Amino acid sequence: MTTPESGQHGHHGDIQYEDFALTLESDGSGFRVRLLQSPYGGAEARFSSPFADVEMQELLAQLAAWRGGRDLESRAPEMAQGKLAETIGTALFESLFTGKVRELYLLSLGQVESQPDMGLRLRLVLNLDRPELAFLCGLPWELLFRPQTRNFFARDLRTPICRFLEVPQPSRALPPVERLRILVAMASPTDSQHLNLEAERQKIEDAWAQHPRVTVDFVEHAGIEDVYKKLRPESYEVLHFMGHGSFEEGKGVLLFENERGEGDPVAGEVLGESLRSIRSLRLVFLNACRSAAFPRQAGLDPYTGVANALVMRGVPAVIAMQFPISDEAAIRFSGAFYSSLAAGDPVDRAAAEGRLATYRLAPDSLEWATPALFLNVPDGRLFAPSEQEAETKRTPRMTLEPDSIVWADLQPLFVEDFTELTRGKGARRRMLGGSLFFGRHGAWTGILTNGSYVLVNDSKRDDIKYCYLGHDKLSLAQAPVSVEVALEAVAQDQDLAGAGLIYRFNPLSGSYYAFLLKPQQSFALFHGDAAGFHLIYSGKSAAIRVGELNRLSVLGVEHSLSLYINEQRVKTIEDNLPCGDLVGIVAVSRGRYRFDNFALFQPLC
Repeated sequence: MTTPESGQHGHHGDIQYEDFALTLESDGSGFRVRLLQSPYGGAEARFSSPFADVEMQELLAQLAAWRGGRDLESRAPEMAQGKLAETIGTALFESLFTGKVRELYLLSLGQVESQPDMGLRLRLVLNLDRPELAFLCGLPWELLFRPQTRNFFARDLRTPICRFLEVPQPSRALPPVERLRILVAMASPTDSQHLNLEAERQKIEDAWAQHPRVTVDFVEHAGIEDVYKKLRPESYEVLHFMGHGSFEEGKGVLLFENERGEGDPVAGEVLGESLRSIRSLRLVFLNACRSAAFPRQAGLDPYTGVANALVMRGVPAVIAMQFPISDEAAIRFSGAFYSSLAAGDPVDRAAAEGRLATYRLAPDSLEWATPALFLNVPDGRLFAPSEQEAETKRTPRMTLEPDSIVWADLQPLFVEDFTELTRGKGARRRMLGGSLFFGRHGAWTGILTNGSYVLVNDSKRDDIKYCYLGHDKLSLAQAPVSVEVALEAVAQDQDLAGAGLIYRFNPLSGSYYAFLLKPQQSFALFHGDAAGFHLIYSGKSAAIRVGELNRLSVLGVEHSLSLYINEQRVKTIEDNLPCGDLVGIVAVSRGRYRFDNFALFQPLC
């Protein structure tokens, strides 16, 4: 089953998002919330649902009865929409953020709030296959509200919310595209309420009007066959549906049009099967009421909702509506969303921009919380900058022979000494605009102790733990950059075991180099990707000090990687594999590994 790749981040200018990933589990006697990923590691705490009592059930029923716009106030004047949102959102917050989970949330939030270029993405990992969790998965998590600061998470650009469904589909790494094609399907059957589709069409056209690398095509009076025939031969990255949706008798449907212009209900599973083989698709935007709903009752197929059915069948990202939504709100949300996406924002940031725009349109309405984002990819950035834009971020090329390095002449670009002080403002001023993001797999325990970061794995062989530094100021392929760490390693296994450095890590493709210090004065260079570890070189070196800290360094110069142990070069290889620009530390298999003084350097010009 897929799980979220930890520590992925998106960019908006200099903004980077760290993941705060939570999931709900049943332990037989009740529920618990488990923190899968955060800047400060993982944790567990009890989850006590406040929605078991009669009052909260009535509030949820009131929300479910809402028909969009301001209709809720007329149906239930005793509880205005804003007050209802705060009441439900507070209950969600107090239940989800308890104990150690709350402590790490506050630490993580404090870390990103001290930096104008940092954000904290809240990723809710939902397991729909557990019947006892069906009700909890269906709660309106987009209403999460922290009463102490009177802040809605999903409406704050620094804390966007996305849902991640645990489905048996690979979480594909999708590199951003330089040209974006959007297909818009417009359906307003004659036997249904009229929709102002032309106004929404104008908003979409306006959002992309100044982007020559974006093509938007429209299918009017769209039938399911019309859309499929258009998608199949052509490479569209986005499918946008504007029309009616409903959720009845445990199944979600979209209303396309038939030959007579009347409504043709198409179930989510039918649409999902039709889109399964369209591998170019990155995003499906469903501007249709209740397209994000799914059954909460035990015994019903949890994937019969439209959005869930699409994610189950491999669509990487889906935006859908969990409640009815008015024409005005739908038009405002989609216009702001696409304008943000056009600026290069990831889809979760773009969704937050759309929520804010909808809130400004009607501050007393709940419609800003209607869209739900399902993001089953490590990163939601779809649109790559142009070559001209990318060129402005590149560091000028420099040439340097590996043998000519004088280590005393290296200038520090980033230093992480793994003390609590590095979480404060002073240390962050030395950073490139990122921080250490914690990586994948669950057998590891990470401890900050005595100025070192200790990773311990006593259980799983071949398990990997990595942390990496995110930044956008350097291109490792363009400038010689040295990354180094002082390391003491005690491995329990002899084969694929050890710890060291990650170099040229690409979070989209999952590709990276790993320079490992191994038992018995040996070392190895691996190339890692979605398929696993691939050995490039292994050897032994007398430069390795047994039982002591060893200074491992990797220096990239154009297409060469030079490996150093305690300032002695032990190997140089040609770097011809497609990798990224991130660096970090890594540990593999069982053992205890102590890291100290992780740093990034650049030789003086």
